[in-house]
Amino acid sequence: MRRALPTAEEAIKYGMPAYLVGGRAVASFAGFKNHYALYIVSATLFDAIARDLPNREMSKGIIRFDFDEPVPEAVVQRLANWSQTEGSATVAMKGPKRAKKPVTPRPKQRKPESRKTKRGS
Repeated sequence: MRRALPTAEEAIKYGMPAYLVGGRAVASFAGFKNHYALYIVSATLFDAIARDLPNREMSKGIIRFDFDEPVPEAVVQRLANWSQTEGSATVAMKGPKRAKKPVTPRPKQRKPESRKTKRGS
């Protein structure tokens, strides 16, 4: 992964290690009991990788691998090509992600006091 995305920034996104290009997530990964998974963020990139791996278990941007299986070279190549062409173009069109504005807390409002009335007066 690092070879395919040499200029990518490493970060934690959604609780998983992720590679960011221009501040945007490209791919992330996670390990589970019986496999590890590669999460591809771009639908275009995922579709291209899916065509390269026809007999692989995958769904909605997730590609699953056995623990003893390395990430296939076809996936590495697609990531490398994407980061050099489409990834750069996407960042140029959209620009890097902007930082969120800090939230300013609102002052608490007091609840109006309830008026008690006497019955039977």
